[in-house]
Amino acid sequence: MDCVHSEKLDCEDYGGNNPVVLLLIVFLFLCCNLTSLLVNVFEMLKFEMAFKAEEVLIDIANFLVVINATANFFVYMSSSEEFQAVFYERIRKI
Repeated sequence: MDCVHSEKLDCEDYGGNNPVVLLLIVFLFLCCNLTSLLVNVFEMLKFEMAFKAEEVLIDIANFLVVINATANFFVYMSSSEEFQAVFYERIRKI
């Protein structure tokens, strides 16, 4: 979407053009995938952990990945009127 100089403030309301939204999405991704990364690094380095501890870390990592995907939807819904409009339009067509 091209923004004319006079419409710049209106254009910044859209989630796709808002750097804060992008930073929030990246921050959520990093936080939610850090546990998965640690589990993979421990496996790669052959770090010995108690079986139960590794099992719990894997479960937590999987849960956080699901939370990340869900949270992204809510971030976009709360920050972008354009996303909301398209979402509601598509839901009405169902």
